[in-house]
Amino acid sequence: GVSPTIPIVEGAGSARVLLWPGNGAKYRTLQLIDLQTGDRTVDLSHTTDAVFYVMKGAGTVVDTKSKSTSELMEGSMIHIDAGDRYRFESSPGMMLLGGPCPA
Repeated sequence: GVSPTIPIVEGAGSARVLLWPGNGAKYRTLQLIDLQTGDRTVDLSHTTDAVFYVMKGAGTVVDTKSKSTSELMEGSMIHIDAGDRYRFESSPGMMLLGGPCPA
């Protein structure tokens, strides 16, 4: 079936849910987030930890509480603690795969 889109991208990019409780997942959620140049996600937070892998491109992850940033590039992985508030911002564009775990 078609993966549902989720409205978490501000800009021309998109986000799709590949694996989630809606298709039977219990232990993992996988989202494919495609950020175009200058795009960003809305501020995000989850009740569980989240992990993301940068498949291509580059950008930053912003801790929206402390305003600290970490640079991300192709091949980077980032772990987000449960309850943290964050957003991704692209520079030349960035594609991420990941999401909350467990779902």
